[in-house]
Amino acid sequence: GQPVADDSVFEDKVGTDEVSIVSVTIASITTEVGGPPSERPTILIRSGHLRLEKCEIRCENGHGIVLEGETAELTTRASRIIQAKGSGVVLRTRAQATLASTSIVKSKESGIDGQGYTSLRLMDCDISNNQRTGVQVGFKSQLIAYHTIMSGNHFEGLWMNDKSTGTV
Repeated sequence: GQPVADDSVFEDKVGTDEVSIVSVTIASITTEVGGPPSERPTILIRSGHLRLEKCEIRCENGHGIVLEGETAELTTRASRIIQAKGSGVVLRTRAQATLASTSIVKSKESGIDGQGYTSLRLMDCDISNNQRTGVQVGFKSQLIAYHTIMSGNHFEGLWMNDKSTGTV
């Protein structure tokens, strides 16, 4: 096996076109006391396309999954992102995510934090019981959500920036 990256449990390296992971649990249990969540997500995608199917992602220190970079893409199906100390999924500039039949629950921050210029598609998802907003859609970003539950979040179920677009 490959050595584990210092900043995440699994890192999709630059130059990797596609990676698929099926039926596994990936957990980050790095312990830090106090303060904001670290930038040590369970999964970090800088480029390429990661597909998760029937997976469970846990992160007791940082964000669950972080996508950063205009070629970073995530697709999930029948997966769970649970108990992240930060947000369940963070999308940064130009990243794209498609989540189907996926639950994001009990994050200490937002379930999904889509920052500026991102694209997010949700189908049959459950974004519930997160400490902040269920789904946050940033500046000039796009959201398409069908048959998705956003409930029990401590702030809004859905928050969209005034320059974002979407269909819910």
